[in-house]
Amino acid sequence: MCDLGASINVIPLTIYESLNVSPLKETEVVLQLVDGSVLYPEGVLEDILVQVIELVFHADFYVLDMIGNNSPNFTSILLGRPFIKISKIKIDVDAGILSMEFDNEVMRKKVCLS
Repeated sequence: MCDLGASINVIPLTIYESLNVSPLKETEVVLQLVDGSVLYPEGVLEDILVQVIELVFHADFYVLDMIGNNSPNFTSILLGRPFIKISKIKIDVDAGILSMEFDNEVMRKKVCLS
């Protein structure tokens, strides 16, 4: 899920543990949610390759222990403004088309906007 209001990229601890990737880097970041509650990330996963259809991007993710979010409607990975910026995401709400760009390659995808 992309979130224009999110200033970071987030991945759940359960997904991190299922991947064969580098160890987490320690962080002293404290995240404050809209409701005022605070979360302490388990760490930062740096310079991870993220593939969206045929495009591949580098991104950093804060890893959070998201206990109780196993519902089928739960979005596992939150892509915030850092990812939106590097992927040059553009959304044409009128046409319902999302486009991304990397290294002069553009990907366009018809999306359902509600």
